[in-house]
Order: sequence, then C-alpha cells, then structure tokens
Amino acid sequence: FFCFTVSHRMASSYYLSLIVTYVFYGLSIGKVYELYHRDHFHDEMQDVPKGMRYAAAIAFYNDTKTCNAAKDALPFTDNKLPSVDHLFLGQYEFSTSRDRVWYNYVDHLDLPKYLGVEEYMNSKEQCECPIIVFLPASYADDIEDDYLRNPTLDGVKIWNSEEESDWKIWTWKNLEKKLKIYMDIPYDFEITVNHQTINTYLQQQGKKWTKTYKVNALLSHAEITVFPGDTFYISSDPELPAPLKRARKKTQKAKKPTPSAMNPVYTAHSNMNVLNVVQFDDDTWGFDYTLREEITASFVARRHSTTMMTHTRNLIIPQILPATHPKGFIKTKMPPGLHERLVRFYRKWYHLRTEESWDKSGTQLNFFKVKTHMISLDHDYHERDSIANDVMRPVLLKWAHDNGHTDITGLEFTAFYGIREYSRGASLRNHVDRVDTHVFSAVLQVAQTGVETPWPLQVIGFDGKLYDITLEPGEMILYEGHKLIHGRPYPFDGTRFANAFIHFKPVGWDWQTSRVWRDDRAVNTLNNMHMDMRSIYR
Repeated sequence: FFCFTVSHRMASSYYLSLIVTYVFYGLSIGKVYELYHRDHFHDEMQDVPKGMRYAAAIAFYNDTKTCNAAKDALPFTDNKLPSVDHLFLGQYEFSTSRDRVWYNYVDHLDLPKYLGVEEYMNSKEQCECPIIVFLPASYADDIEDDYLRNPTLDGVKIWNSEEESDWKIWTWKNLEKKLKIYMDIPYDFEITVNHQTINTYLQQQGKKWTKTYKVNALLSHAEITVFPGDTFYISSDPELPAPLKRARKKTQKAKKPTPSAMNPVYTAHSNMNVLNVVQFDDDTWGFDYTLREEITASFVARRHSTTMMTHTRNLIIPQILPATHPKGFIKTKMPPGLHERLVRFYRKWYHLRTEESWDKSGTQLNFFKVKTHMISLDHDYHERDSIANDVMRPVLLKWAHDNGHTDITGLEFTAFYGIREYSRGASLRNHVDRVDTHVFSAVLQVAQTGVETPWPLQVIGFDGKLYDITLEPGEMILYEGHKLIHGRPYPFDGTRFANAFIHFKPVGWDWQTSRVWRDDRAVNTLNNMHMDMRSIYR
C-alpha cells in the first residue's frame, strides 16, 4: 500500500523542475495544508457555510526520498492556482497516517480509502507518487454540518499523469463551469468576464483573458464560462425604450450591493450556478446575488489555520499532559440543590439574554449558521462565586483524590461560563481546552426543550475509545478538559439546550501551552506529522 515510486517521466524532469521551483518560489512553497485524517479534512471544508464552499485538490504521498522528490518536482504548491477562498490545497502523508492518531483508528478517519485512492493504487501495475485527487465543491457542501457524513463522490477525479502532464492545468480544467444567465425583459445586453491571468488551462488553449458575451434576451437563457476567482459584470446595459424607463421608475427595485456608481463587479465561485439580471435602485444593472464580502482569502486562511491548530492540539496535547482518571471523565448527578440554584438564576436573568459574539477566525462553533445566546453568570457574581467555591470546588477536588491523587492539595477557580443556550443546528467541534486553566472541569446541564434526538457530549477517553454521553437536566460531567478531547460535533436536533461550564486548576499547576510545544514528545510528534508550529499560521 505504501509502494510509491517516481515515474520515469517524473524522474527525468526532477532536477530541472527543482531548480525552477527554487528560482521562482524562493523558500516559501505557498499554503498547502497537511491533513491528518478524514475528520480533519471535513472540518476544514466546514470552515465556511454551505453554499460558499469550494473545490479541493489533495496530494497523497509517502514519506520517502523519491516520493518527496517527485512531489517537489511537480511542484505541489499554490502558485498559479486560485486563492484559498476558491480552492483548498491539502496533502496527506501515508506512512504515519495511523501512527499519528493516538486514539483508536476507525473507518471514518481513513480519507484515502473513502476517496478511492487505495483502490486506484491497487489497480496500477506501477506505483505513482503523488496521487492527486480533485474534489468538487459539491463534496464540501454535501458534508453539511456533520463531519461523519459520507458526502457524494460524484465529480471526484484522480489525476492521470499519462493523460494530463500538468496537474495544475488539469485542476483548472476541472474548475471550469458554466453560469446560466436569465433576463425577464426582451432587451439585449453584454457581460464581460475577466479571467485570471494565472489560469494555465486558458493559456494552454490560447484563449484571451477577457471575453465579452452578447446576450440575446429573447432566448431562454445565456451561458458564460467562468472559473472560481474570475470577475464579471454587465458591461453594456439593456437599451430600454423611454416609456419602459418611465414605467420602471415607479417600480420598486433591488437595493444595490455596492456604493459605486458603476455596475457591480462579481467574483465567480464554485457554488454560483444561476443568476438573474436585475436593475438596482440607482438604475445600474447587475445580478440577484449577494456579494461574499466576508469570504475573502485572508478570512478563509485564518479559519483554516484555527482548525489546523485544533486538530494539531488534539493529536499532541493528550499524549503529554498529566491526568488523574483512567478515562478522563465521569457522568454523575449534580450536588443537592445545585440544579435548583442554576434554574432560579436562569429564570431571574433570562430577560438579559444576549447573542454571543465570536471572533470570526474561530471555528469551534458553527456560529455562522446558528447563533448561541448567553445568560451571563456575571449578573450575580456572588452567586457565581458561591457555586464555584462552595459547591463545585469540593466536588472536583474529591474526584481528584478518589482517583488516587491526594497530592493535589487544592483547586484554584479559573472560569465559569454560562448559562449558554444552543439552538437547533448548533454543533461544537471536538477539541481540548486551555492547558493553563481548564484542568478540572464540569459541564452542568441546566435545561433542554424540544429535543428530538439526543445531543451527546462526545469524548475520546484516555483509553483511546470514543464515548457519546447524554445528559438530562440536573446531571453533570466531570472531566479533565486540558487533556480530554470533547465536543458536540453532531448538529443539535432540538429547540434549546442550556449548559454552564466551570473550570479549575490545581494549586501549583505550572503547565502552559508553550511548555507543551517545547516538550521533546511534542517536537517528535510534530516532525512525524510533517508540521511545525510556524507553518500553521504561515
């Protein structure tokens, strides 16, 4: 399965290509994301909402001298390809794909098997390296908000270097799409498309970078050819007769999406399929499409980096930090009277319920789709601190002692979040908490309404096994959040789900995130994962 070798053609061109690579690209090879497993890739694809997602190209390779040389010789970089908000570039290394996952390796982690890479390799008489797979935007959209979902494989293609010598030309060719343009009045107009000058497929075809389409409005629709990242606009307005102009002055028109006095310029993306021509309130012309102002390359790159960090932490931190419980969690009842106190607080301050504001680079919650709300415990800090210090501190300290760690002399209260309300469709990615403060923690289940399907807290225990833990109001989970991978990755199927979260650290606890990354075990694991911390935010 790991028998990658360099084809004769790749070997013969390697040295020349490598020289060209260094001359033109310098030390940076562009943003290519190292993928750890299928769940990681699916999370990266979910970093923008459904309907705004994009295609991906992934290079599957083996960590051998010849295979790395072949990959470098292509080269597999983002140069002369669409920006990250229009094409995701990933690479997946085979030889450590199972070893780098410290917990139980299950089928849904196996990305090459799911995409048919394994079957493709077995069908070949000679091994290839790398194997490049193109996934259309429909794959990313079909994941929806469930990372375990098996998305459609329609349109997934594997690069055949014998038929297509240049993988970037092949990728551009796969990105080509037709946009249907509809016009509801019988007056012709023109659309101009500005293609990206980095498009090597168009360059190979000898086509011009700019093309103007004359649209016959008497036909059912027109079609224009675009690639994700191209720009286009109505370059010649429909010539309306004076009576029609006067009549349309009296009708309500669409609000213009930009302040410019010119016709708006639109950027093509993978999920753009059908556009209707509209006249705006300032009599300029455009399409019934909301501009993706937030979905820029820098925005997407920040979110991908956050997701990359989340999965890197999940694979490294649990292997290094100390813990007390063999699994890292227990489910139990709240102490007597605690649930009643939380409910009283919940009802008393519910009128101050506010929508939570999240940093847009954050990917832990799917807040683009579903908003969370907070009834802050800070409204009564005396009650907040009383619950923390008088009720939950003794409970968590006793749990640590029951686990055999009587050397922990005390716990320091560090944070109490909540009461947070999740709504239908909410999900929370699997993650580990802050190293320095979230050591002994509890999830307190306050209320839930309209729950049609249980919404478990999913954890990966220190024994490497996956557990789904459901809670009812009045129950809680004690867990070692600094080390325990946990989340609610399934979309919530209910009306409301209200929790509070409390965190402590042992007195004298001196672990910081920086100390984790300096640990020899972390350094070695990162090397085996072909990662360094600088590359995550490069």
